[in-house]
Amino acid sequence: MFCLKQGNYFNFQGRFYRQNRGIPMGSSLSPVLAEVFMENLEEIAFKTVNPDYCPKFFKRYVDDVFAVVKKGNEDAFLNQLSSLFPGIILFTMEVENNNELPFVDMKIIKRATN
Repeated sequence: MFCLKQGNYFNFQGRFYRQNRGIPMGSSLSPVLAEVFMENLEEIAFKTVNPDYCPKFFKRYVDDVFAVVKKGNEDAFLNQLSSLFPGIILFTMEVENNNELPFVDMKIIKRATN
């Protein structure tokens, strides 16, 4: 991963900050670069992941991942993803609570299908 070092400044609550890593926030090139990076990450992940930890369902929106993983394997899968680019990409996880799980700007609700 790279950082476009020149001009990576942004304003937040009246203060200016310099971005040290990653692609510039707000740049029209950023979504394209994020997509290319995440596609590469997925390819590497699914070639190297332990089959026991492989998700039953995996979808991604930009850099947000929704995965259905066998109960008890969540941390192992999360650690596998985070180990691909240590110090650069760190995955975090939200767990289902009362059959609900937030994803991007939605709430996913699990219901019995009979």
